[in-house]
Amino acid sequence: MFKFRMIVIVLVSVCVCSTSAWAKYGGGHGTEAQPYLIAEPNDILEMSNDPNNWDKHFKLMADINLARAEPNVFTIALIAPDTDNTNKSFKGTPFPA
Repeated sequence: MFKFRMIVIVLVSVCVCSTSAWAKYGGGHGTEAQPYLIAEPNDILEMSNDPNNWDKHFKLMADINLARAEPNVFTIALIAPDTDNTNKSFKGTPFPA
């Protein structure tokens, strides 16, 4: 009986760890019903590197201090940056409201 319990515990642990490794951001699916969860600086950094998800739904789960995200130095907007700063009109990919 002990061996059976240990096998079950190991299998459950492997499944849980494997599932979380596939999760995007802090969780969620990017839909309105299950938005991607943004809970820490790495979630925002990951989101900023994937413009294909900028049209998805997100939910901010915590106050995030990007000053702790060093060694990153941010000189442009992380999400939907303006691609032409020579004039006052926005030339870039808008992040939907």
